[in-house]
Amino acid sequence: MKNKRFKLAGLLSLILIGISSFLFQGTAQAKEDKNVQIKTTSQSLPGRVFYDTDNLYTMRGTKNGAAWTDTTASLAVHYPDGRNEMVFCIQPGVPLVGGKWTDGYEGIESTEVDGDALIASCIWQTVFPNKTQHEEMASRAVTWQYIKKYNLDITSIDGIPEYPQLEKKLMDAVDNYKKLPDFHNKTVKLKYGETKKLDSGGVDLRAFDSIISNDANVKFEIASDGMSANATPTDPTKATGTYTAIKNYAYGTPIVWTKENSQTVVSPKIADPTKYFVKWDIDLYGEIEIGKVDKDSGEYLPNTSFDALFEGTNAPAKKTVKTGSNGKVTIKDIPSGVKYKITETAVPSPYVLASAIGESDTYEGVVKAGETAAVTAKNVKATGQIVIEKSGVESGKEPWNSNYSRAGNVFEIREKDKDGKVVETITSNDQGIATSSNKLPLGTYYVSEKTAANGFANTFKPVTVKIEYKDQKTPVVVVNDKGTNQEVTGSSVLTKEDAETKKDTQGRASFEGAEYGLFYKDGNPVKWTDCVKPELTNGTQVKTEDDSVVIRIDDKDQTAGVKHLALNGYYWLETKAPEGYQIDSTKREFELKYKDQDTKVVASDVTSQEKVIKLTIDGFKYLQSKSGNVNSGYNGIKFSLTPIDPTKGDVVEVETQTDANGYDGYWGFKEFPYGDYRISEVAAPDGYKKMKDLILKSTFDAEKRTYNMTVTEGGQKEPIKTLTVEESKINEGSNQISLGKLMITNNLVKAPEISTQATVNGKDTFTPGKDTPMKDVAKLTGLEVGQKYRLKEITLWRIQNGDIKNATPVYQADEDFVAKSETMEKVIETLVDTSKDDKNTSYVWTEKLAELDESDKEKEAAEHVDLTNKEQTVTPEIPETPKEEPKIETLFANVDGKQEIDATKDQKLVDKVNQEFPESQVGQTKHWVHKLHKVSESTKTVPTSSTSSTTKTTSTTTSTTTSNSTTSPESSTKKEGNSEVLETINDSRKVTKGNEEFNVDFQYYAKKYNLKEGEKLVVTHEVFNDEKHTDKYADHFDLNNEKQTIRPLKVTPKKETPATKETPKSEKSIPQTGSYNAFEEFFSAIFN
Repeated sequence: MKNKRFKLAGLLSLILIGISSFLFQGTAQAKEDKNVQIKTTSQSLPGRVFYDTDNLYTMRGTKNGAAWTDTTASLAVHYPDGRNEMVFCIQPGVPLVGGKWTDGYEGIESTEVDGDALIASCIWQTVFPNKTQHEEMASRAVTWQYIKKYNLDITSIDGIPEYPQLEKKLMDAVDNYKKLPDFHNKTVKLKYGETKKLDSGGVDLRAFDSIISNDANVKFEIASDGMSANATPTDPTKATGTYTAIKNYAYGTPIVWTKENSQTVVSPKIADPTKYFVKWDIDLYGEIEIGKVDKDSGEYLPNTSFDALFEGTNAPAKKTVKTGSNGKVTIKDIPSGVKYKITETAVPSPYVLASAIGESDTYEGVVKAGETAAVTAKNVKATGQIVIEKSGVESGKEPWNSNYSRAGNVFEIREKDKDGKVVETITSNDQGIATSSNKLPLGTYYVSEKTAANGFANTFKPVTVKIEYKDQKTPVVVVNDKGTNQEVTGSSVLTKEDAETKKDTQGRASFEGAEYGLFYKDGNPVKWTDCVKPELTNGTQVKTEDDSVVIRIDDKDQTAGVKHLALNGYYWLETKAPEGYQIDSTKREFELKYKDQDTKVVASDVTSQEKVIKLTIDGFKYLQSKSGNVNSGYNGIKFSLTPIDPTKGDVVEVETQTDANGYDGYWGFKEFPYGDYRISEVAAPDGYKKMKDLILKSTFDAEKRTYNMTVTEGGQKEPIKTLTVEESKINEGSNQISLGKLMITNNLVKAPEISTQATVNGKDTFTPGKDTPMKDVAKLTGLEVGQKYRLKEITLWRIQNGDIKNATPVYQADEDFVAKSETMEKVIETLVDTSKDDKNTSYVWTEKLAELDESDKEKEAAEHVDLTNKEQTVTPEIPETPKEEPKIETLFANVDGKQEIDATKDQKLVDKVNQEFPESQVGQTKHWVHKLHKVSESTKTVPTSSTSSTTKTTSTTTSTTTSNSTTSPESSTKKEGNSEVLETINDSRKVTKGNEEFNVDFQYYAKKYNLKEGEKLVVTHEVFNDEKHTDKYADHFDLNNEKQTIRPLKVTPKKETPATKETPKSEKSIPQTGSYNAFEEFFSAIFN
């Protein structure tokens, strides 16, 4: 290995070569093992051992299963020649007696150190290329563990937490070092000149960097990844040999350094490196190269098989070989001197064996060592012939009739595809066979039909014919192919039409049910089972005993059609007429002829026109006299003939007139299409009831083949006329049917009338609400018993403000009924939401009456639709809404709540006001005028009680009228009526809620107001909407209201006593605040 210099801590410039870095440890602390024996094999060397006591590492684990610990450090040996070399302790637990430097060591070559320990101590620097102290200490621990006699299991090193990972990495490397390839110690068979790949089984062969032996001169090339090697023999004279390689890294004899009573160390070398060897078994034979070529071009050809037979010493067994992609094949491993016989046994397409054309297939010779015997076989290609057999797609080899032939089909043979060159043109014989020459090269040909034979369409599908190699003994390959031509067929569609309207049927007549047979021109019926196998295209097949073609027409398509008919002559013939039509007895002939080879189907269509059955009915119209004794023909009355669904047609009207014989009242409907109809009187003469409708029903009995016509009066079940006609008579004769004459009489009748009575709970008024029960009783008179009627357009109209033009319906209905008497009542009821109606709303019922015929068709009979009719009208009754009136209540008293006061004293008076205004006034501002009145009472009656009392009577007067009193904002005395206004207070108040209370304070001045017996003080209130007091809203103005009144206390006169003369005292009277003329009284009191 390459040595490096490093510095040891604690020494001056000591350079140890070969150590990248030391991880220093101290002397071991475990007990010395005296059993260590070192066997030497050479002369000893002197040396000094260095032990880095400054950097010690403690290892921990078990020894023989018991807890164990030891301390170590980096070690090196110093040779006399100045060399320095790292050494490993192989005697754990034994100290170095000299400490850091120990002299007197002797080194002796020895192979007695455990091999795995030597491997670990040598390869650690390749495993850990950075060579850190931690990696070195981990390597020393692994080395100790590989010395088996100590049985150590070191689990950790203080200060090296990554020790377990380092230990595993190095131990894995030791295991890998010892691994051998899979082919180690095996014999491998090789063939001279051939390369064989040897897989190592996961061992890197590159590590075995020295070859020990290769005596067979085998070229051994290791793959770039080291996982395999290619072995190629190069010496034709070497049949056996060996190949050996070793791992040369650190290969040598280790030196064990010993000193008495001191630790034994080793300079590591791998004395027994890993090596592998392989034995070779090499074959030495001759070979034969066989080639196959085209006889004409000389081109080598692959895929030719040969049999090889051998004779002689060690001759191989028979071999069968095949030429490869280069047209050659080599037979190897043939011992020298062996005779061979090569026979061609199989050749590729398009070649044949030489023997097929009279030449030999066998080649002979002798194998020579180191030489290749060449054998070349030459062959020729086979040729081909094309045979086409032509037949009909459906008729096969037997044409349907003389209009079809198999002879005369012309074919073109082209090279490869449709665009290729035409190499031959061939024509079919009367057997339909066309044959080419026999000189066609093998290959692909495109055969197409140029001309089809008579009666056939050119539908031969071009075929790609491949003339392929059949076998090696067939020089000419014949390819037979078949082709077909579609027979030209025909089709025919018979369209059924009305002789008058073409596609449209008339009345209730129908094309559905008509049946047509198809016949050959010779009169024989065409059958579904004929060889040509006709196919139905239009209509419905009718089953017949002889399987002849009979088709039923449906009303939708109005056609009968057949396709896939052979070329021939035919005709259609109607065999059964549909309902409402006379049969068509004409043969509808057609012929299907061959046109050309490009027309696959020829068509010939025909039309069958039929006459619809026509009906005629007529008669006379009579009126009954008012006496009922005479009937008379009547001209000018209109009758209508109306088709009844599904009968088609327009409504026809006629008018009664005088006939050719001079009779009045004649009417008639001539030659109208078969079907169902309603005969109606359009309008009856005044005073006469219209006749009941007449219902004409036409039916066909398909089983009896008869037509049946009936005439029935509306509402009746029994017909008044019946007529039956056999279908055969119609088919053999005329298509006209007369139903005879009808005599119709009008009787005097009274027309129906409607009268109604509209109510709500029996009244013609109602109180608006969510569900108001509206009712109308309709009285119907003049009804015809048994007649079906419809009381229709029953409508309840809502009218607002009398605007009938914009009336809106709130309820509508119809009701059908059959009259059970001439007079009937119908009650109509419904619930209506009238909660939003007002006094200007009204509801009106209207109705109409119609007669219904059997199909429920209406005919107006009466109506009652007057929106101004009072009998049909109900109106709401709106209750009066109570008027919202404001209320004002007051209580006028002094501050003690008394209504009798000492009138000789000034004092405060309070009027407690309680206002009750409607909610509509909340938020508005009202302007109040409060007045204090002095009123002279008209009577001398006053309360007798000497104590003040409060009147219990409540008297509230509310007025919205304008008072005659005048209002002044000033607080001055004024006359107002029979009262004197002492004070006026104006204020504005916002109404915050409907019921509010507040006080109005007045100041009573005794001298000024001088209230006496027989007088009283009364407070009044007025409320205005405006600030100028012009729009009065309410007032509380009642001068007789006791709750608004204050009176003076009654004074009882005292008896007079003689006055005692006293010296007058000078007293000064201080006027009371608020007294009358306070200024004057103040100064008068001072000066007195």
